[in-house]
Amino acid sequence: MKKILFLTLLVLTACSVDAYAAIIKGKVTANGQGVAGVEVSDGTQVVTTDKKGRYQITSDKADSIVFISTPSGYRAKHIDAIRPGFWHLLQKAPNKNETHNFILEKEDQSNYTVMFITDCHLVNEKGRDDLNKFKQDVLPALKAKAEEEAKNGVVYTVNLGDFTQDSYWYKNNFNEQDGEKFIAQNGYPTPVYSVCGNHDNDPGINIGEGTDFKAAWCYRHTWGPACYSVNLGNDHWIFMDNIVYVNDGEPTPKWKGVKGNRKNLKVFAPRYLEWLKKDVSKVNPNARIYLCVHAPLIWVSKGQTKYNPQLAELEKIFEKFERVDIFTGHTHTLINNDESPFPRFHQHILPSTSGNLWYESHDMRAITIDGCDRIIATVNWKGEIKFTSMEDSKSVMRIYDMTEVGKYYATDKKCGIYHKLHPERAYYADEKYRNVIYVNYWLLSPEESVEIVENGEVLPVKSVKKMDPLAEITYNISKMKENSKFKKLKKNACTHMFEAKAKTATSPITVNIRNSHGKIIHTKTMERGIPFTPGNLK
Repeated sequence: MKKILFLTLLVLTACSVDAYAAIIKGKVTANGQGVAGVEVSDGTQVVTTDKKGRYQITSDKADSIVFISTPSGYRAKHIDAIRPGFWHLLQKAPNKNETHNFILEKEDQSNYTVMFITDCHLVNEKGRDDLNKFKQDVLPALKAKAEEEAKNGVVYTVNLGDFTQDSYWYKNNFNEQDGEKFIAQNGYPTPVYSVCGNHDNDPGINIGEGTDFKAAWCYRHTWGPACYSVNLGNDHWIFMDNIVYVNDGEPTPKWKGVKGNRKNLKVFAPRYLEWLKKDVSKVNPNARIYLCVHAPLIWVSKGQTKYNPQLAELEKIFEKFERVDIFTGHTHTLINNDESPFPRFHQHILPSTSGNLWYESHDMRAITIDGCDRIIATVNWKGEIKFTSMEDSKSVMRIYDMTEVGKYYATDKKCGIYHKLHPERAYYADEKYRNVIYVNYWLLSPEESVEIVENGEVLPVKSVKKMDPLAEITYNISKMKENSKFKKLKKNACTHMFEAKAKTATSPITVNIRNSHGKIIHTKTMERGIPFTPGNLK
């Protein structure tokens, strides 16, 4: 930790002076030969290597880092088991010249796959047992998926942020560098590219101007620049920090080492958009574009669709591309949202790898706050986007017989206490839920429809925004301390929940998912009268 603090002071000192300029130069090579045409940046300027692989930048070192946009058909030589070395920290004072070389290794990317993790929230907390759960439950699923995809070609991972959690950095002596070391030492199966989330910032820094940049020191030391790009096959992948960390105000007393309220803004710092303009100006307009950020650019809050205020500027920056797929985390939910005034952008909000922040007990299924399974999302060289449950590769939905859920609620002690403490929450033992069928279809996209069938008859179905019953149990009720009321409970309404009223209490229910052409793409049948058990519910 002392070494980390020393490096922090070094970086902060270097970044506090912007009146100087120095030469950053070096060479990009593969097999000892210079590689021409490689883009190199200090976070502000973008230059290109000459025919001998040489580059030179006159820099104020404002971002304290130099990096390359890895060209197609190569990967940067690894720093360790999982980190490609496409970046170098600048070590000297702002007016001192530096030399940094990059080594590339040939890699066949003709058939590549990217898989995603997000919101891992690794905190090393004994009560949640998060590190063991990641090692025993999540890592085997990721390894199996990587092994499956590796049959086609090379596999990478994109970490969409909140890899650790700022509030626990000093309390548990576990920050971003510790998290990276943990997954690397436990055999994480692929190279990892990352973006910075709001919880990946140092909460001990709140010194006013420059807090956002300075608080990201540990992220930079671990994963590299705030914004960068990588070319995979014929595709251009862009990774950007869209969190401005403010951290002003009074800290919460219970958090050791936290010096502010950890407030943040979900926007791009202007200098990052300037870098983006230069980056995409050099990209073939026919390339597929993937933009990876932490916070969604389009989201729903209190029933209202909201938009990042910089979307119009992004629209202009990407105007030469027909389509931009955006991958985000942050909300811990799964939402495919294509409906917006910006049809060029196709956004995919991915659910948290941590499930419900690791709060579920070992005997309960780990799900997210909107009730979906923990998901491994993948994109391949064909542009195909797929979602696979970590629990059951064929699982795309969960069906609830609310009569049986009601029986569980009526007899479970903790549910009873929860209802008394929070009468405003749904009480599933109530008569109005009898013979109600809930379907949580978490892969929902705008052109699909949900059909609920009983005895050959299609029941009237409506889309509802309600809390997933299993999520209520695993997240709120399992967290509850006996006779201790929550000060504030979020609604966490599921955006892909459907409801129908069955005509009998015993007839099986079949759910069909139809695409825009009316073709059934998923189907599942639920037998009735089976007791609801949170631990093994499929």
